Amino acid sequence: MFEVGERHSSACWRIHACARPTGGARVGLVVAKRVSVSSVTRNGLKRLVREQFRRTRAGRPAVDLVVVAKPGAASVDRDQLRAQLDQLFDRAFGKLKRDR
Repeated sequence: MFEVGERHSSACWRIHACARPTGGARVGLVVAKRVSVSSVTRNGLKRLVREQFRRTRAGRPAVDLVVVAKPGAASVDRDQLRAQLDQLFDRAFGKLKRDR
């Protein structure tokens, strides 16, 4: 997954996107301990990504996404994190939709 497809980045997130032949959009998450030692914080970041993905996946093309949190993500305001995710999802879905 990391070798193929498109990569999109922001200050706190990196998204790897790869088109699928059928089905809906799917998301995978990577939040390493270097992002935050606290498992509560890491799990909160994962919940935030899942929530944003659910809100935006309706009507999207069949694609696999892997969202990787960057080390600074734990200290950024949740609204900024959501805005960055929305922007990255739009770029990833838009690019793959144009390529089809």
